[in-house]
Amino acid sequence: MNEAVRILNEIQAEHRVINEQFDTLARAATQLADNQATKQGPRSGEAPSVELGKLQSQLDIIGRTLEAHFTREEVGLDDVARLVGASAEFQDLTPLMREHRDLLEYVSALRNSARDIRSGDVQAGVREATEADIKASILSFSGKLAQHVKLEGALFTKLKSRLETG
Repeated sequence: MNEAVRILNEIQAEHRVINEQFDTLARAATQLADNQATKQGPRSGEAPSVELGKLQSQLDIIGRTLEAHFTREEVGLDDVARLVGASAEFQDLTPLMREHRDLLEYVSALRNSARDIRSGDVQAGVREATEADIKASILSFSGKLAQHVKLEGALFTKLKSRLETG
């Protein structure tokens, strides 16, 4: 049972690292939007901003981190299920696993939007609107991920309690 608790604790520790990465992403999105609002960002015909490059880089990091984390989490939860036996708590896992796919698709769409803007495939006026949309989408995504982590935290607390009481 100690092994199962260790797995759950490792998964929860990764949640903290992901939250830190999201803080960095939110700062990059805010900087991008602030520069656009004050017209410090690129004008028609200019290259995309340095801030957009930072944002794209952070989105790439978050995407890779989430993909690796979700894989480890799903494998880890399968290991925990094997260690403790199937229980009612594990019936809650299917929607969480589906959310993993949805969250990965969402971050992929954000990455593609940033890449399109940065490559110059978007006209300047559209680019400015899209940059603002990316910030709003990142904030929305952050909320969805926070809700997901909250649900997982409640599940993990239940599982650890069950493991500790035998």
